[in-house]
Amino acid sequence: MIALFVLWGGYWFVGSSAVESNAAKLIEQAREDGATFEYSNLNTRGFPSRFDTTIENIDAATPDQRIAWKAPFFQLFALSYRPNHLIAVWPNEQEFRFDGTTYNIGTERLRASLVVEANKSLALDRFQLSGESVKIASDAQGDLTAASVSLASEQVQDSFDHHIGLRLNGVDLRAPNQAPLAIQEIFADATLGFDAPISYATQVNPTSLTLHKAELEMGTSLLRFEGDLTLDSLGYADGTLLITAQNWQPLYDEAKARGLLDPEFEEPLRDILTNLASTESPETDFTAPLTVTQGTIKFGFVTLGYLPPLQLYLQ
Repeated sequence: MIALFVLWGGYWFVGSSAVESNAAKLIEQAREDGATFEYSNLNTRGFPSRFDTTIENIDAATPDQRIAWKAPFFQLFALSYRPNHLIAVWPNEQEFRFDGTTYNIGTERLRASLVVEANKSLALDRFQLSGESVKIASDAQGDLTAASVSLASEQVQDSFDHHIGLRLNGVDLRAPNQAPLAIQEIFADATLGFDAPISYATQVNPTSLTLHKAELEMGTSLLRFEGDLTLDSLGYADGTLLITAQNWQPLYDEAKARGLLDPEFEEPLRDILTNLASTESPETDFTAPLTVTQGTIKFGFVTLGYLPPLQLYLQ
């Protein structure tokens, strides 16, 4: 029994040293690739059954400085006998910067479960994130709050694709100089195609997006999207989406009030939607196709919005 304990203790100390060493190597590799990654301390605890790694006072950015992240700490937990299954823990307050805009993020119990393949590639197998009392604040973009958020991804068998689910409940948007916008729920069930496994070992590009169902519920209205999109090498989308609107008038009025519609097409669009809905039952609903070209979303000749390019920043 004592011999087993000694052997296990030796395994843990060797394993914990390897965890810290590999983490340091990944950080150093990122620096060599041009990224910024500063921290004050990195340590692993959890003897005898866990590898609990904490990185403190993080200040990181991608090589082009488009994406940056600051946090007082970040933690990765793993059982010592299952090191490819990780639990990630974020602090309640952190800072994120994207394309020059800074977002202050506040959350409660923001956690993620991450399973990677047990080989050198460490390719992502499945991922699940959840958090409560989410607040994202930006002077330029305004504030977003959500009572809860959940995101899950699982690799499709015999494929690089990932099946993805997203749900936000109790969403409140407060853009500068505009009235608050309350959304009961945002939901998406999708498959995202990739040209390689999601891994730091390879450059990964998304190639397609299939929306099995995406819904936005606001007041007594509901928007639903379905369809297939292809993504070019820069992440811009092309394809067709089918939109279904239930009780469309309040959604139209909200978009008009917020300046989301081109004034030149406001009344023609209302007439088109009214005619569409008149053929449906009930007459407050309609279903219609949307075209997406290089990320630009159009309903007939009317531009409704834009999809930003979808890319992964892993290297």
